Amino acid sequence: MIRLLTILLFSLAVCEAAAQLFTGAATSISLGAETDLHISGQAYLNGDIENNGEINFQHDVDFGTINQVGHISLSGSGNQSLFGNTVSFTSLLVNNEDGISLFLDSAHVGASLDLVNGIVFTNSTVLKSTGSISNESQNSFIEGSLLVRKTNTGDQLFPMGKDGIFNPLTLSSLPGNSEVKVTMINPDLSFPIVGDSLIGVYGNLAWSIEYMGERASSIPTLAFNGINLAELITDSTIRAPEYKPVIACLPPVMNSYHLLKTSMLNKSDDRTFGKIIAAQNLLLETGNKYILAIGLQPAASELQFYVPNIFSPNAQNHTNKKLRPFLQGTTINSLEMTIWDQFNNVIFQEFYSNPDMNLIGWDGYLPNGKEAPQGAYFYSIELNSADGNFNKKSTTFLTR
Repeated sequence: MIRLLTILLFSLAVCEAAAQLFTGAATSISLGAETDLHISGQAYLNGDIENNGEINFQHDVDFGTINQVGHISLSGSGNQSLFGNTVSFTSLLVNNEDGISLFLDSAHVGASLDLVNGIVFTNSTVLKSTGSISNESQNSFIEGSLLVRKTNTGDQLFPMGKDGIFNPLTLSSLPGNSEVKVTMINPDLSFPIVGDSLIGVYGNLAWSIEYMGERASSIPTLAFNGINLAELITDSTIRAPEYKPVIACLPPVMNSYHLLKTSMLNKSDDRTFGKIIAAQNLLLETGNKYILAIGLQPAASELQFYVPNIFSPNAQNHTNKKLRPFLQGTTINSLEMTIWDQFNNVIFQEFYSNPDMNLIGWDGYLPNGKEAPQGAYFYSIELNSADGNFNKKSTTFLTR
């Protein structure tokens, strides 16, 4: 009986049968090295598979309790679903513009994952790759989770996406024998945003990175598409000449978002799409989880010295709570700030040496500890930097 089925399958490979395929637990399928089997109907498989050729499925597949399935290609029309327990593919080729949905306990792709066309929706399946990943594009990527085991030290691309939009992540210099799991999520915005001038974090796109391996330093590069960072600019946002998208990082243990300094921002309109290459290493420790998201930063072009004309001590974002200057691209040696009220009374005066620009500034309180009332205030700022002196006298508006 088993031998007759094997012969029939060789015949079906030539005829490309359109019928459904059912195999019982006592039935095995054997394919030779140069044999292709095309199954255009649904497949329910419970027997062993010895697949040295390639099986092309064009409809849903239930692998039952089968673990090893060999070389598989998926090229149907309409979304295809894969069911089963722990399934190992020698190679997996995806070529279905309507996508593939995984409903497996786990899926392991050994030699190659070829994303020709279509989105792979992993759902709760753990999709693991230990080989090459190729042909990713805006039409073919992984939505959900991808676990990669590195065999050699080097950069690793994670062809991820979310809500049908391609948002790939690359981590540089990952060590051999390390495992990295990347999951597309919505960031938890309950954590505060502090330091480095972040005015907000976009709420519908983030990369969760789980790392196992020796300690490593990695430069992340990520692409964002189909978002609207303009949503982060509100009436209470500090006004700046321009705003730039940046990488916001929520490290393990720490309870706040921090900015990873940017090396390069390209192919971007600064609001809805772009590619960000970090200038800072992401320090990876085994067993830890890191969240990368897209934030927005008030920016001064080149060495433009800028002071906001409005600030709010009651703002939700830490950066907006104080009046302070912005100056990027140089080292600040010293800074002196003086604030006067409408009656020409000095209500704030400080001199800072080698200041941390995220910690300085006027917080909107009077010398007696009371809140300064909403209104206009005069200021004088004198700043000495490695690229010269910057001075400004003007007014700002305190709003509550």
